Amino acid sequence: MAPRRKRRDEPAAVTSDEEAIDQSSQDAIDSEMMKTAQEMLISSKRRKDSRRKAIENEYQGRIKKAGAEVTALFEKRKIKVKEVQKTQWQKLEELNTKREHLESLIIKSIMTIEQATLNLSREITAIFSGRMQEIKELPVLDLGA
Repeated sequence: MAPRRKRRDEPAAVTSDEEAIDQSSQDAIDSEMMKTAQEMLISSKRRKDSRRKAIENEYQGRIKKAGAEVTALFEKRKIKVKEVQKTQWQKLEELNTKREHLESLIIKSIMTIEQATLNLSREITAIFSGRMQEIKELPVLDLGA
């Protein structure tokens, strides 16, 4: 009966060897799967980082472009404002010159009127003085007699 036990022991030994092989191959598969999963995670992270960097670069580019456009618009507006101000200063200078000319004409007219008024006043005073002298020289009439 002893040989029968050997037969039973042999399959048990074979089973444990197969289990060990199966376990080691399963460990190898698990190790490969873990390695593949880690590579996939690393690859996914790289793609995400790459996309994020591309988006950040695009964003920074847009910010720079918008800043440049705003600066250009500001400079254009500044130039236009200076041109408008220059034109307004020229018009103001022309109007000031016209005002000064009109003021001088008004002063000349006032002086002419003043001179004419003084001359007229002298003539009227002379006429009045002459009439008063004539009145004084008239004989006095006695109305009561």
